[in-house]
Amino acid sequence: MALSQVQVIQSLAETLAWFEKELTWGVDPAELRHLTGRIGELYAAMITRGQMALAANQRGYDVVSGDKERVSVKTITRSTHVSFRKSTFASVDRVIVLRINIVEGDASIEEIADRPAAEFLTLCQETPTDYSYVIRSTPATRHPDDQLVVIADVTAGPYRLV
Repeated sequence: MALSQVQVIQSLAETLAWFEKELTWGVDPAELRHLTGRIGELYAAMITRGQMALAANQRGYDVVSGDKERVSVKTITRSTHVSFRKSTFASVDRVIVLRINIVEGDASIEEIADRPAAEFLTLCQETPTDYSYVIRSTPATRHPDDQLVVIADVTAGPYRLV
């Protein structure tokens, strides 16, 4: 069953809240891959007006955009690269790479890359089995609210997503 856009946004808010709760308990963000991956997928579904891939562990992609693009999403916290399997990359139309920055206990999502797959591939290094994308920028050190313009917001229960 497909989620509505409101349900995607509500799920993103709930997953971010759980992520921040884990941080307050002292869990290292790098150990929360199950949450960071889900946060990235939900964020990508939200910004593309899409849906999560219908099958669990869908080959190659995580989200189907509102324009029917198959989107591969990678979400990091501190990693300096992401990898894509050559064997499944042909199934991808678009790539989104996100980083979750944590500043003073608050999480924000930074878009590192959002490109068509063919264009993104030109930025990657090739290994025998993978395409590797090196992330050259460092995590943001500014406060996540600095210089941001609010373009939309939604309230889901006790959470507000801006």
